[in-house]
Amino acid sequence: MRRYILTAEEFRSLARGYGSPHAIAKLVSGQLAKRRLLISAIAKDVRHIGGEPARIVASAVSVLTAAQAREPQIVRALLAHPQVDAWASRCVRLLRQGDVTPDLMALIEREIGYVCALAATAAIRAGLTFEISVPAAGGAVTLPSLGSVSEFGDGWVHIRGDGTSLSLAGSRGSALVPAPYDVETEHWKPLRHVRVDVAPRLTIAVEDIDQYRDCYQWRITQRLSADEVLRLERLCRRAWQRLLRQHPCHASAMRVAWRSLVPLRRPSLRENYSATSRRTFGAIGLAPPDDPGTLTMLMLHEFQHMKLGALLDMVDLYRPGGVARHEAPWRSDPRPVSALLQGTYAHLAVADFWRVHRQAGDGDVRRAELQFAYWRLQVQAALKSLVASGELTRHGRVFSGHLADTTSAFAAETVSASAQLAAQTCALARSAAWQLTNRQVSQAEVERLARAWRAGEPCPPVEPPLVVAPPSANPGQPRLAELVMGDQDVRAAGSGPDPSPGDTALLAGDPVLAARRYARSISRPVADAASATRNNDMDQWIGLAVSLAINGHGTALVGQLGLIRAAYSALAAEPGGPPSPEALARWCDRPPGTDADPAAAG
Repeated sequence: MRRYILTAEEFRSLARGYGSPHAIAKLVSGQLAKRRLLISAIAKDVRHIGGEPARIVASAVSVLTAAQAREPQIVRALLAHPQVDAWASRCVRLLRQGDVTPDLMALIEREIGYVCALAATAAIRAGLTFEISVPAAGGAVTLPSLGSVSEFGDGWVHIRGDGTSLSLAGSRGSALVPAPYDVETEHWKPLRHVRVDVAPRLTIAVEDIDQYRDCYQWRITQRLSADEVLRLERLCRRAWQRLLRQHPCHASAMRVAWRSLVPLRRPSLRENYSATSRRTFGAIGLAPPDDPGTLTMLMLHEFQHMKLGALLDMVDLYRPGGVARHEAPWRSDPRPVSALLQGTYAHLAVADFWRVHRQAGDGDVRRAELQFAYWRLQVQAALKSLVASGELTRHGRVFSGHLADTTSAFAAETVSASAQLAAQTCALARSAAWQLTNRQVSQAEVERLARAWRAGEPCPPVEPPLVVAPPSANPGQPRLAELVMGDQDVRAAGSGPDPSPGDTALLAGDPVLAARRYARSISRPVADAASATRNNDMDQWIGLAVSLAINGHGTALVGQLGLIRAAYSALAAEPGGPPSPEALARWCDRPPGTDADPAAAG
């Protein structure tokens, strides 16, 4: 552990999936220290460059120093502004690119101008009399955590403050903004806040003006309308009330660290979009959902990412440089251990959300029970992959051990047999789809398997095929998983997937009949080998693998599904027609030394 040292109890509280207020405060302090170091590095690098960049930073440091002398807590609060890290990290990378060409020098001057905006905000909040110039970005000048002035053209805007008003002058005009700078005018757009007056109170900035807020995979919105902010405030109020009532530990931690919400565009009305960035601790990117329950879950999920990102700045939990080779149950592509750890920690909170939601008894309790059963299974599976990866450090192994304590406690909770079976079905289906999508089948292994089958020999031991980069197109959820976990309203409207005969039997609780139906669908009579290949349908094989696994057979089939599917295709192309898919699957699950007669396997 580095500069800010967590106690064993603080580390444990975070590793269990929550985080005491003391532990969260330590994370916040660590992030502030990191930002101070980044700004110090910028000042040092700029001094080496000299010229105009050195003058710009010197003027900003002079104003910041005066504000620090007057009101130290104001500068501390300003450093907590989430986008400070995004800007400073980007600026350091820019300053260290190498030879400073004229084009790079111009870019550096624009980028380091953000420190002038920070200095202006600090001086305004401290009530100082000051003068400073700030670069316009897209015709606007943003004062972090305060507001934005628009339509000033490109170039630099000169700002004067005397504690009662701001005077701004740019290439295309000037404006006077009176204190307390919270009234919107033609030119001035104040930063707005969501305020929830439910004890303990929550105040979150609606960050739709800062130029460094665009750091997520989803597109950000432009400035929200007053009605959109009001709707967001109502939604947050109801979500915060739910958090306080149902997740008090998470709520108390969130109050310490969460500072702003960055509105995101919603590409699809059927999905929810949220995000965090390692470089904007304190901010959550969010496309506001339709209901407070979903918002509560998204807040919990993203806050987990926020906490873990800050912890990773203090503690190495895994060795760097890992390749994307791990199965994350919530993704269709292979993930490096860093992403697997992030996802495991975040989805632990998702499982916790559904665990508490089903106990609260509000809403669809059956759905909540199924979701809890499903996510606790997936978190357990991901945690096993983490431990087996061999990429965790000593601290990472301790961390995963505490995570396992929480998942074990979740696993000890009783759910209905139907919910557990549905969760197992969906988890197996997703894993089978991942295997088919991401494992490269060796043709030599396929031929070895086919030869052994034809010779009536036991299935030879096979190694799992190598994980390869996924195809460019996202295959999406397997049909069986959509049927089990899909949105009931969507299915009722007729836009969900249609179940196959095998799906119908499996969903009715008859895996034996389901396996026969899936196998029949795969091997139905065809005219030629090309038709046989077309009938070798991915969803049918997934259904067969899941049915056999649930019925106590074919447990190896999920992990070897791509190989067995390829062997079936090879055998189907030979004279005599295809073998029984179910018989082939059972044969592949039968270790050497048992009855290995392919005919008996049917």
